[in-house]
Amino acid sequence: MDAPPTTPTVEVNVDNGCLWFPPGSHRLDVLAHKHKGDDPAVHILELVEPVDTSAAVAVPTRAGGASFHHARTLHHSRPNTTDRDRRAYANEYQTRPVKRDVPAERPWITEGRKAFESRTVFQP
Repeated sequence: MDAPPTTPTVEVNVDNGCLWFPPGSHRLDVLAHKHKGDDPAVHILELVEPVDTSAAVAVPTRAGGASFHHARTLHHSRPNTTDRDRRAYANEYQTRPVKRDVPAERPWITEGRKAFESRTVFQP
């Protein structure tokens, strides 16, 4: 199971953009994604088709706390409506990949990889 923890450096709540999770969403198949603004160089993914998030649960977290969730768990944050920055570290831990007989089609991964590999890296 993949478990990407998010660790806020400040207390997060509904007003400054804590994470929200729809219960049971980890049981869904992987949903189609796209890069924000359809730009594969942007490392922010969005779902292609909207999902019902009306049952999503807010997860306020203390500074230095952590939120662990399965990689398939849908999650989002709402806008930060305060005058303070909301900062967090996001980490991803995975088990060793298992080669599939029929590779899954996930073009957003291939597009992002190509954009990363083609960028110019500054070397002093």
